[in-house]
Amino acid sequence: MTSSRSYQGHASDADINAFVEVYRHTIGTRLDDCQTCHTGGGILDDELEEVTTNPCDDCHFLIHAPEGWSDLPLTMVETLNPCGTACLDAGRDAAAVEVIASLDSDGDGHANSAEIADLR
Repeated sequence: MTSSRSYQGHASDADINAFVEVYRHTIGTRLDDCQTCHTGGGILDDELEEVTTNPCDDCHFLIHAPEGWSDLPLTMVETLNPCGTACLDAGRDAAAVEVIASLDSDGDGHANSAEIADLR
């Protein structure tokens, strides 16, 4: 199965494919995207001005870091949000996605599976 929105042609197709294998209803939705496991944030440009990044930016900066910018992630693990970290810790495959279903990775009082069912 191939995700319809994210990672196409990237080295990590297996990650999103594991997710949509468990949650088929997410194909083509906002959860079929980098932000399900990765976070953006704030980094400093070469003039020390804060730049807001999205989940795709953080991963691409690992490969294409602009000269003089700071606070950039140094590893892929640094780009993970709590759900992505939980999935990595559980084994980073479809079984891991199922293992973390009952967790509340982001600590908002809702299980991962409930948030995914609601496409949140």
